[in-house]
Amino acid sequence: MLNEIKNIYKEIQDLDTIFREYKNVKTALRDCENEMSEIELKIESNEKQLIQQNIDKLEIEYINIINEIKKIDICSKECYKLSDIKIMLEYITDSEILMTKCKNFLSSLIYDIYITKDNLIKYFNPESYCNVKLDSKVYKIVKISNDLNDLFDVLKDENHSVIRNKCLHMSKMILEDELETILPGELLVYYDLTHFYIIFECFEDYDLNEDQYFSSVSFVNRDFLSNKKNLKNIFYEIFKNNLITRLLENSGKNNFLVDTNDFFKNTEYFITDINEWILDCLMKEIIIISKSKKSGKLVKINNERIASLTKQIDPKFLPEYVSDELFRFLLCMNIYNTIESKRLPKALKIIERALFKMMNYEDTFIGFTDSTTILRIFPHMKILPQISVLREKYYCEIIKKSTELTISLQDSLMVLKVYFKSKYYDFLEQVKKFVPKNSQLSFEISFFNLLYTNITENIFCIKYLTNDKVSDMSDLLKYLLDLSFNIPKECIDIYPKFKSISTIFSSDLEDLISKQKSGTIFLSNEEIKLLVTLLFKESKTRNNFIRYLEL
Repeated sequence: MLNEIKNIYKEIQDLDTIFREYKNVKTALRDCENEMSEIELKIESNEKQLIQQNIDKLEIEYINIINEIKKIDICSKECYKLSDIKIMLEYITDSEILMTKCKNFLSSLIYDIYITKDNLIKYFNPESYCNVKLDSKVYKIVKISNDLNDLFDVLKDENHSVIRNKCLHMSKMILEDELETILPGELLVYYDLTHFYIIFECFEDYDLNEDQYFSSVSFVNRDFLSNKKNLKNIFYEIFKNNLITRLLENSGKNNFLVDTNDFFKNTEYFITDINEWILDCLMKEIIIISKSKKSGKLVKINNERIASLTKQIDPKFLPEYVSDELFRFLLCMNIYNTIESKRLPKALKIIERALFKMMNYEDTFIGFTDSTTILRIFPHMKILPQISVLREKYYCEIIKKSTELTISLQDSLMVLKVYFKSKYYDFLEQVKKFVPKNSQLSFEISFFNLLYTNITENIFCIKYLTNDKVSDMSDLLKYLLDLSFNIPKECIDIYPKFKSISTIFSSDLEDLISKQKSGTIFLSNEEIKLLVTLLFKESKTRNNFIRYLEL
């Protein structure tokens, strides 16, 4: 019994320990539960954050896809309005695409219209606004959108500077072409809400735009063009270049110069000293001419624009044509003679150097005609000795090239006749164009002298001829002699020798021996021997004649 009580007491003691352990375990359990709650909260928070991150990522991808779709859509469409350009600049960064779109848009902002004088009066009524003479039947209207000026404001961002500059250059090129060589004093300017119009006379035939309609256009002074802040310098440059062109075209008649210069007032384009400016223009133009590639174009020397340079020269001493390059030079010199400047002597030295540099031609006929013209028109230039040497060089090259044989004398008679006839008449055609009349006979004489010489040398190189070929050669030589029928025979040095060869080809041996002994064959004994050996079969008579020639 006592033992049971002891055991129960021990168990009670153990229960207290167990109870304490229970409390400890319960506290630990509560701590674990709290920690688990915190972990659950963290997990829930992390999941939400991860989900949100994924949502944000998807939203960004969605926006990028939408933007790409928009870019593709923008790239696939043309820009018809300035607002389209603005949208494009916002979404597209590819410079090539931007440039293409801007260029295409720009090209749609300028176009030309051709209308009759009656329609000009009907829609624009210019006589009501200014004292203008309407002399032309057709007028050209360059219609320019206001968006052209505004486009460069849209492109003013530094990131678009390259595109802006290229578009400015393109605008200048288009307007240069459209405005031709017009000057401010020759145009009318109108505007409406969306466009402005530059109108001037047109003297060429163009397709008329009779279906055009203009409403509510207002006349405005030409200074309106100066107020287009992004375009004004383009207009100034075009008119300044046109002024130079017109100055040269009109050979110094500069009645339009003062008026155009007035348009440039208060700008960097204003000309302070007109004489000095003209001289600078002439020198620049001459240097450009001297460096430019030869065009091959020809201009008639009998031209009113250079009449002051040629009027004292007898036409027979001048060729019919000169190169376009020399003609442009003559236009410059025509103006040079009308201006006053202390720099003229110094300028002349530069001009002479440029002229000599220009005298480098592949076409020898053009080289000859230009050098001849210079020698006649400018007899006091210091470079005349060099020009004279060049002229002689071109002369020799012409004769050499024109008489060069590019065919075998063994070809058929018909082919040879056509060849030599074409050779002569082609030469004659060139001579009439490029050689003064007083020198044309000299050219023909030299032509036949060298042609006959070349043929003679070829004949002496022939080793064998058939009887038929001998007959053909005889006909050919007679034909060649007849080609020079209009030239005094005493002027062709080789004529007696060439005629003697022809005689030998058409003679029998007995006849030849008789003519040789009578002194009518103008060949050396060695040359006669070569021809006798070539033309006649071996015989006692031939052998005796050859021995006679060898004595």
